[in-house]
Amino acid sequence: MQLKSSKRVDGDFQPEKSRLEPKENCFWWFLSLNFQSSGINGFNFLLLEAITGLMVPLNLYLVKNLLDSMVLYMNGEPCKQVLFWFGLFIFFLTLEYFINIARPLAYNSFYKKRMANLNQLVMNNALLYPLEQFSKETLANEYSYLKVNLQYYSDSSLEVFTTLLNAFFAIVGSVFILASVSLYIPLIIISVAVINALVRKTNEKELGHFREREKSERKLENYTKDLLLEKKYAKEIRLFKLQDYLSQKYSYLYWQGQKNEYDMMIKISLREMVAALFVLAASGLVLFISVNSCWELVSVGYLAALILGICGICYYTEAVFSQLLSLKEINRFSFLLRKFFRNTPPSASSIFIPVEISEPVSIEARNISFKYPHTKEEVLKDISFRIRPKEKVLILGEENAGKSSLAKILSGVYLPTLGEVLLGGINLANIQSDKKASYISGVWEDFQRYPFSIAENIALEPIDQMDSKKLFSMLKDIGLDLDSLFSSKEEIYQLFSTESSKVAITENQWQRIALARCFYRDPLVVIFDEPTKDLDPIAELKIMTRFLTMAKEKSAIIFSHRCGIAEYVDTIYFLQNGIFREKGSHEELLNLGGAYAKLFAKQKRWYR
Repeated sequence: MQLKSSKRVDGDFQPEKSRLEPKENCFWWFLSLNFQSSGINGFNFLLLEAITGLMVPLNLYLVKNLLDSMVLYMNGEPCKQVLFWFGLFIFFLTLEYFINIARPLAYNSFYKKRMANLNQLVMNNALLYPLEQFSKETLANEYSYLKVNLQYYSDSSLEVFTTLLNAFFAIVGSVFILASVSLYIPLIIISVAVINALVRKTNEKELGHFREREKSERKLENYTKDLLLEKKYAKEIRLFKLQDYLSQKYSYLYWQGQKNEYDMMIKISLREMVAALFVLAASGLVLFISVNSCWELVSVGYLAALILGICGICYYTEAVFSQLLSLKEINRFSFLLRKFFRNTPPSASSIFIPVEISEPVSIEARNISFKYPHTKEEVLKDISFRIRPKEKVLILGEENAGKSSLAKILSGVYLPTLGEVLLGGINLANIQSDKKASYISGVWEDFQRYPFSIAENIALEPIDQMDSKKLFSMLKDIGLDLDSLFSSKEEIYQLFSTESSKVAITENQWQRIALARCFYRDPLVVIFDEPTKDLDPIAELKIMTRFLTMAKEKSAIIFSHRCGIAEYVDTIYFLQNGIFREKGSHEELLNLGGAYAKLFAKQKRWYR
């Protein structure tokens, strides 16, 4: 049964070209992972595949005995045996028919549960990596490669295993039946089948390599032909009298290609002739053994079983060799997946402090330094500051000053290379992620537009668990005009696609939806990391002032490269090259006449 339902995708990471050589055999580990992820469904699938393999020798046995009983009946024996074997044959034929119907159904249920659990397992392991680790291109590419190819290699590993399982039962059972005359007969058949499979696979491999080499040679041949035929080359061909030279070159390339292909066909044909001679010799040897050793055991039924057995053994032997060729590729993927699981970093802290915070809280950075993995330059350098409960802070800086990195560290998305972040005096790394998410929220520069309903875009939870009163209150607070978007309020619960929806939501409206998402869970600290940078300064200022209004009872941190909101916050930090150069209120920094004052003077005309 063909199991592959997807195609391999290499993308930016190609294991073969990266010279990734597995140091251990991970195929069986990956296979067991597939079955562990599916439970009883995997057992049912495995049982049906085993029965399918057993049906091959069983059919041989039934055919042999049915034909032998028919010969005995024609020689005057009672017809009871014929009826018995015929009834048994029809019964197992019907059983096989129902098994073939059940196999795809069993695989389908096995596939759904297996892939759901495998994908979840990979995603859960990815979430254990600190987000900053994915800034390393190799890890990001490896994860992308694993994610998009998981189904392909899962299907491939199962196809190899089921082929081996079917082949084992089919070949061993057939050998047992055919060995009733002589053990040498099935051994000879298997030897010939192996030789045939090796010859065929060798020919396929060499022909594949030949076609790859031929592509580059054909390119040159076709290019030379184009030189002779296309008008744009005609002037120089006539000027330099290149007709004869190019014709000779094309003729040489064409006939050289034909000769190479002919030589390859001769080589392939010779191998197949040698294999055919082996088959002929083996057939003679089987006949010789049958005549000279136990001719009285060679019945009509046995001969029929022998012919069917030869076909079956050859088919399954070739299938096994075909699947074994893909083992190296599957093992390479399995090794990469196991390495990804093994290298999952331990939690930043194995000690989680039970925390229950319900009132406005301070947030403090102590001697924070940060650099991205596998880079030498520090993005943030020994930063320390404290934000009081309900304080509103603007962290201002131009492009590449380190603002987004600091925002991710303060929210707990990144871990600092050195130093610590304290929330109400407790190290942020010691607070469990679910608690952390309820205490700190934010609106990011690259906030997501999910293809869900508007309600789900805000609440990020199932519709039946939403607080409708809070949801509509939030929509009112952000100033989103529902009447202009929907004909009824209930439409905010309906499935919404950002690509196909007839509802046109503007960038400004998406900003407001992201704002509502930030405040829906009533966090204690809110972070605003330049989500409005693509809006004009006036529109940005309107959303920022709304943000500050909604954050009245919370600690708020705004990251921006614009000064428009500066007059509305308590404290301003000017960030430059990963260091706080200035700190103070708007008036204090203007009086200081430093970098902030110059930036404000440059931008203030935007807000008039």
